[in-house]
Order: sequence, then C-alpha cells, then structure tokens
Amino acid sequence: MLHNRLLFDTNNSRAKNFQQNIRSYNLMFAFTSPGLKVDTTYNTRRGPPTFHIHGQGHHLIGSLLPMPNNSPKFAQLYIYDTNNEVNDRLSQNPQSDGRLYNLSNTAEVVALIVGDDNELHPAYLPLQYPLLYPKGEDGYRPNILHKDHPNIHAAKRKKVTMREYFCYRLQSRNNEAQTILHSRRLFHQWIVDDYCMIESQKLNYVRQHQQQLRVDKYMNLNACNNAPETLGNQKGKRVILPSSFVGSQRYMEQLYFDGKAICGHIGFPNLFLTLTCNPTWSEIQRKVRKSNLTLHDCLDVVSQIFKMKLNQLMNDLKRGHVFGAILGFVYTIEWQKRGLSHAHILIFLHLANKYPNPEDIDKIISAEIPNKGTDPELYEICIRFFPKKFNEATIIDQDGFLVYRRRNNEHTVRKHGIELDNRFVVPYSPQLLLKYRTHLNVEWCNQSTSIKYLFKYINKGSDRITTAIVDDEIKHYLDCRYVSPPEACWKIFAFPMHGHAPTVKRLYFHLENQQPVYWTDSQQIGAVLSTSTIKESMFIAWMDFNKIYHHGRDLTYAEYVSKFVYVAHKRCWQPRKQGNTIERLIWVPLSSRELFYIRMMLSSAIGSQSYKDIRTVDNVFYHTFREAFFAKGFLGSDQEFVGALQEVNTWGTPHFLRKLFVKLLFMNTMDRPDYVWKQTWQWMVDDIVFNHRRQGIQLTDKETMHLCLTQIENLLQDNRKSGSDLAKLLQMTKLIIWDEVPMCHKFSFEALDKSFKDIMHNDKPFGGKENNTDELKQFSDWLLDIGDGKLDQPNNGYSEIIIPEEFLIMDFDDSIQAIVDTTYPDLLQNYNNADFLQKRAILASTKDVVDKINDYVLSLIPNDEKEYCSADTVDKSDELLNPAFGVLTPEFLNSLKTSGIPNHKLRIKINGFCNGTQFIVTKLGTNVVEAEVITGPNIGHRTYIPRMNISQFPFMVSFAMTISKSQGQSLAHVGLYFPKPVFCHGQLYIALSLVQSKKGLHILICDNQGIARNTNINVVYKEVFANL
Repeated sequence: MLHNRLLFDTNNSRAKNFQQNIRSYNLMFAFTSPGLKVDTTYNTRRGPPTFHIHGQGHHLIGSLLPMPNNSPKFAQLYIYDTNNEVNDRLSQNPQSDGRLYNLSNTAEVVALIVGDDNELHPAYLPLQYPLLYPKGEDGYRPNILHKDHPNIHAAKRKKVTMREYFCYRLQSRNNEAQTILHSRRLFHQWIVDDYCMIESQKLNYVRQHQQQLRVDKYMNLNACNNAPETLGNQKGKRVILPSSFVGSQRYMEQLYFDGKAICGHIGFPNLFLTLTCNPTWSEIQRKVRKSNLTLHDCLDVVSQIFKMKLNQLMNDLKRGHVFGAILGFVYTIEWQKRGLSHAHILIFLHLANKYPNPEDIDKIISAEIPNKGTDPELYEICIRFFPKKFNEATIIDQDGFLVYRRRNNEHTVRKHGIELDNRFVVPYSPQLLLKYRTHLNVEWCNQSTSIKYLFKYINKGSDRITTAIVDDEIKHYLDCRYVSPPEACWKIFAFPMHGHAPTVKRLYFHLENQQPVYWTDSQQIGAVLSTSTIKESMFIAWMDFNKIYHHGRDLTYAEYVSKFVYVAHKRCWQPRKQGNTIERLIWVPLSSRELFYIRMMLSSAIGSQSYKDIRTVDNVFYHTFREAFFAKGFLGSDQEFVGALQEVNTWGTPHFLRKLFVKLLFMNTMDRPDYVWKQTWQWMVDDIVFNHRRQGIQLTDKETMHLCLTQIENLLQDNRKSGSDLAKLLQMTKLIIWDEVPMCHKFSFEALDKSFKDIMHNDKPFGGKENNTDELKQFSDWLLDIGDGKLDQPNNGYSEIIIPEEFLIMDFDDSIQAIVDTTYPDLLQNYNNADFLQKRAILASTKDVVDKINDYVLSLIPNDEKEYCSADTVDKSDELLNPAFGVLTPEFLNSLKTSGIPNHKLRIKINGFCNGTQFIVTKLGTNVVEAEVITGPNIGHRTYIPRMNISQFPFMVSFAMTISKSQGQSLAHVGLYFPKPVFCHGQLYIALSLVQSKKGLHILICDNQGIARNTNINVVYKEVFANL
C-alpha cells in the first residue's frame, strides 16, 4: 500500500519527492547495474532523457561480498552476516512460479547468477527493478505460449517473443495496476533497457547461428565433394550481420538502392515533407490529464498517436490527393537526441501534378504569415523562426532551387518579444498545417542536384552510429549508440521505421554454376549436392521460363517483374495478376568483373534462355561477358578507341585517320596511347606508302611509322599555333560587334581592352579598334526595357509582361507541331539543307521540353535511326572524396538528364541536326559518327567524332535547344516555346536577343491545358547591374 501511495499520489509532498527521484530509490534496492548512463549533454531542459550505451546492453552483478575497505553495493547491501548466511530478500511469488524450480538457497543463488549461461533468466528484471517488481514477479522467459482465440487466425509462431512480451507490458489495462507506466523517469530507463534486451537477443541469434550456417557457390561446393574432408563445416564463409537486421549497414544500403530504383523509374521527387510530433495534440493531453503524468512520462501514448497521425497524413497524400495524384513515396522515422519522433517524407507526383508554374506551387506551399483577419486559426499556428529575404513571387534560381514568395505585406507576429515578418516563416502547406497542428515543413525539391543528398539523409541510420564494415560487424554496430525512450518505445511496438511505394523487387543473378548454396555445419556436402533444388535460383528460373512461355521474351530480366511474379516456395515465375512493382538488379561493384558485366548486359538482353544468349550481340557469340559488354558499346577502354579508328578506316582517308588520332590525343582519355598506336598505325599510312611506291621507294615498317608520326607531329603543332593565328586575325579586324554586353561582367571589358592593346601595340581603348556595343538598338526600346527589367514597374525583379501580337503564335491545336512548322517551314524538303538549318533554332527554358521537340522533329525525318547507349560511371576522384558515390547504380546514373551532358540514350538519324559546332550527321558507326560542319570557318568540311571520356558522343540533336545553351549565337529565325515560364535572371532577354531581326522572331506561350497566352514572366535582378 505504501508503495502504491508513493507512486500514484500526486498531492503528498513525500510522494512527489519519491516520484521525482524514483531512479535513485530503485538503485538503492537494485541487485544489478544496467550498464548505461543518462547523457545530459543534449537534453538540458524538459524532455525524455537520452541514454548512452557503449557496446551491448547488459546488467552487472559482482561478488556477494564487498572487497576489503570498499563500501557494499548492489546485492552486497543485503549481506548482514557474512560468516553465517546470505539473506535473499526476494519474496516468494504469491502466484504460481513460472520457473521449473523453487527459490534456491544461498550457495545455489551464487552459482545461478554468476555461472548461469542463460541470458534470458526471468529473475534479471526484478533484480534490476525491485520497485517495478516489488514481489519478485517473473520477467520474460522464452517458453510463454500464445493464448488461443477462436476469432483470431492461428499464428505460425506458438511462443511469445521478447518484443511481444514487453509490448504487452506497455499496454494500459483497467483490471491491473499500472506500476510500470506510472514510474516516470524509471519508466524511461526500463523501456530503454527492454529494447536493448530485444536487440541483444536478435544479435546473439545472428552471432550464434553464423557459426553454423554456411554459404558458397555451387561450383566450389561441387569441387569440394571429392576432397578427403566432406563435412560442411570445412567449407564456406560465415554469414555476418545481414540486410534483414533493421539498422545494419546492409539494411541501410538496400533502402538506399530501393529509393534510387524508384527515382530511376518515376523520376525525381517533387516534395520533401517533415512531420514532427506535437506534444500538445489533444489526444496526448487527454491522457496526460487523466493519468496525472507529464507528457514525457506517457511515451507509449505519444508513439501510438504519432503513428496514427503519420498514417492519416500518408492517407491524405495517397488517397486524398492533397498535392494531386502521386506515383510513389519514401519515408523514414527519426529521433533527435532530445526530441520526439519526426518523419521525413519524399513524394513523387504524377506528371499531371508536378506544378511547373510558380502560381501552382503557391497554391500548395506558403512561406508567408497568414492574414490574421481572414485566417486567425492558421495565423496562431504559423510562428516559427527561419530568416529569408522578401520576394514578390515564387521563382527558381540559377542553381535550380525554389525561392518562395515572401511578400512585404506587413503581416507580422510577435514571438518572445521579437516582431517577425514573412522572412522568418518555414515553408508549409496551409491545408495540412490546419489539420495536423504541428511543425509540418513542405519543401519543393531541387531536382537537378539534391536527389542524392535527400536519399542519403533520410536513410542515414541510427544516431551517432558508425557504419564502416569491420571484422565483427555485430560488435561494431553495438558500439557508440544513443537510444532515447521514444525510439525504444516505437521499436517495441514494432512500428515501421521506413516505408516506400511502389514495391521494389530485388532481382538476384549469378554467373553460370555460381548460384549460392546454404547448408549447416552438420550436413555432408554430398547430401547438400543431392538436393533437388541445388541448381535452382530466381535467375535460372527466369531463363527456364523464357523457354516455355513466349509472352515474356520481349522483356529484359528487370522488366520481367512488371508482368510476372517469382513464387519463392515453388521456385518459378508466374504471370502477374495484380499490383505494381518496380524491379531492381542488385548492385555489384566494377571490381566484381564478370559479375558486373553480366549485370550490365542484363539491362538490355531480351528473352534470354541461357547464358549463351546473354553473351550474344548482333548474332555474334562472345566467350566472356566483358567481350559482349564491349561489343554492345558499353565498355569504356582503349579498345574502344581502336574500334573507332577501325570504323573510320572503312569510310575515310588516312589523312582523316591521322587527324582523328590527334583529336583522341588532345582528349587525353586514352590510358595507353602507344597501345592504340600499335594497333592502328597501318591504317594511317596507306597514302604515304602509295606516294613513295610511285617514286620507286620501298619503305620499311620502321620508316613508314616514322613518316606517319612526323605528319601527326605536324598536326599537333598546327593545333598549338591556333593562338597566334587568332592574334593575326584580330589584327586584321576592322569592326567588333559584342552581343549581350549588358550581361557581361566589367572584368570582361577590362580583359578584352588589355588584350587588344597588347595585340595592336596601341594604348588607345580597345587598341584603337572601332567597336559598337549598342547593336541592340536595332530592336525597339521594348526589348531594351526587358533586359533592364523596366517593364511592369514597379517590380522587385519579377514581373509579368505582355508580348506584342506580331510575335505571337496564337492559333494551334498541337503546340509542338505549331512551333516546329513556324520555325522550320517545309522541313521535309530542307532537313539536309545546311544553309536552311544553320539560320534557325527553337528555344525553350528547360531540357525536358527541348527533348520533346527534338524527338518530334526526329520522327519526321525519313532516314533510319540509330540509338547509342552510354556507359555512365562516377569519376574516380569523386569516389575517393566521397565513398557514397561508389554505390551509385548504373541505372540511376543512366536516368540523370542534365544540361551539358548527353542523355544515356542518344537517338540519331542521318541528316540529323546537332549542336555545338553545328553539323549534320552523314554516317553512323558504333564508336564514331561522321558529320558535315555547317557553321564557322570550316563549313562543308567532314569530321569524325568519337565517343568522349563520358562514353557517349559529345553532342545531341538540336533542332531545339535550351536558352542557356544558345547563348552567343545569332540566328535569322528563332522560335521561342514557353509551356513553362522563364525562371532565371535575364533568361527572357537572352532568348529575344538571339534573333537578327523582328521578322524572324516567333513566340508560342501556352498554359498547362495548352491554351495560348500573350504574357510571360520576366526575371531581372537589378542588383546584378550594380557590379558593372
């Protein structure tokens, strides 16, 4: 009775003192020490304590007698007559004892505690927590059976697990005392201790069974069968901390790869949400008031309420379509060292709901203080500190980051005596904030650069845990962890820590006769090899199924999951009846050699029925996957350059071959130029041999090589003289016209001025050259005002301007067809006309729009098409600086589409129009493309273009191009296509200034529904001009 009064009475001063210091009182009576300490470094104020655990959680108990001259501690406090007996103060359980023996005498107790090998003894908890188990009740024991219930389906597991036991003890029941749930600070220690016991049991299971479980390749096991020792424990490697263990290195890596697989199939995520638990939620406060406890003493309720709120939020996102239809999501749960639960959520929106316009983003994300008069409830919720600049409209900056609208509308709030305006508001969703009444940050993702960091952040693992791979992964996992009571409570309830949709199916593969085989120590290898399923695997079943089921022969291994499902217990594939699944080939590093090459071949091999099929490319069988990989054009090596020169040898003259070899030398991408030279020099000397043979001179191979190298050296010298040739050209120049002068920095003027003074040996400005930096006068003041941002005044760098009707295309059914027909009239009659193509281009703001236009134009050209696939890898220097780059899968790298780098799949047709030094493709090879230059001083010349060190041709189809890519050009006909508004400083001005005359300018502006508009956004930051 006294114990209950001290624990539940909230009015008595002694009871309050007992409740505040309950951990100290428990320690006075405890027989053991928990092996952990409270860390007060981070949580110096209110909130649940954080426990610092070094290594595996354990309970310490020593000798029953104190050392000489030392004070007694723990169980030694119970020794009052060391010469006669040890008094065990644990009372007999008044109810039936779950153990198989009664309480032992003193000597037996000593032997039991110190020498017992069973780490799950039911007496350990009452020894550590005498105040929570005042009558010595049992803790967890392994043989507790599940209670049968007629309305519940029988579980496969008949016995209660340790997690289920502690989860049962966390529930509040009216028919039993709630001693544990009302133990306040001691409850925090108890729940952390319980979680560590659960985790330790799982890790001990892995450690104990890895001594027995073996794995090896089938071929190695078969070779070992005839050896003198055929017992299973003589062969195979140990299985260490697996990917199935939540929080392990392999577990986190698999989540990372799954997230990248979703990104590769659906595209970049669009929204990044952070949901934080709010301790003032009404559901939590009702429990606090009812039980007379503080918020942080009800962590069981807090965890359950947060889980329900998270489920409700995900339901609103998936089914309620708060932000529109979504195609997928990824989320993870985290705990700060001194805070409650919070969730990070990535949302992949449907293409129709990606909100490309700032106006649409403003509808779902706000970074402004609500109007106190019209939204008083929302006004009270939105008071957080986050300083930014005022901004009149939502725009996207040059780096691809969203700059939210933060108008200077005099809406303010007062927080801690400080008046805050829109510059201090965290971006949020008004609709979700009103519903959930908690910190719910909503950010629009930076799609070009942040995807890797987002995925790494949400799957970063346990707090202050080091995840390097060491010899003993279990020991390393246990070291240096912070475990908070909210985290322990969440995991005891078995709530998921991670989630994603759609489902990602991991596809395993292996080399021939190298499928993994598992067995135990006690099994004979012969018996293992005689099992009926020894040669079966998911990968082999795919090839076997292709032999008998023709419907899947047009699919790759990765695509197979979209129409078929693998049934593990039957070891076969079956047609899929429902569900949407994304496939992912397991990642293997390049160092795996043949395994890496077979993985790359599987990305394109269709309907393979054997390993031989996978190694066959264009009806040619190769003996290794590496050879097939090279034949497919994937492999970047010096042999690729040999192949490039070999291809040109069938088309071009030896002179062109020598020029191509020089170009390869300047690219500096050959590892062994001497190897390439030795393999190809015979193709470069035909004209040299012929000319000398005509003069009656027979050259030796050494003399021929010497003459060829002399000509190659001359070509190298010619390239080095280009700088002096340019100087001579500048000396002859009479007039300099500099386009886009206002966009240039003042240092550019100074550099050009000094260069002309040096070249002309003249101290006059620009070396005395006549210059005209006001060529933009040929356009109206309207165009100048666009460049200066003077239209639609006043504005803060962002304005919506009206485009004159004479430039607009307003009547159309298909916007892409309309802009193509206007910019490229009579294309089918002129697609191979160099003069026609070099004078015109279609410009758009983003690369995805440009790709759509180019694909459309390419489909109109009647010639055959060829597709080139790149072999994308991470730069080795980047891997050294950041090892995380090393696990980026080829599929993810292939999915990236960014300006300045060709896409993974490059589709080209003969007579296709390409960018850079603009040219028309005339011949298509595997490693080399022949083209005719149509701009610059080399118009009409033929050139051969090899693949660069990015293992892809350094060009792209350019009937349309991005505005940023077009800078510096001057065109007679420009078609501006704006299904999305411009978003960067000076972007509209740059696009307009590229046309040579008004009559050559055509502009098509439309909204999401394809309806024509006559206005567009103009972004000009006037502070930029202050530096000129």
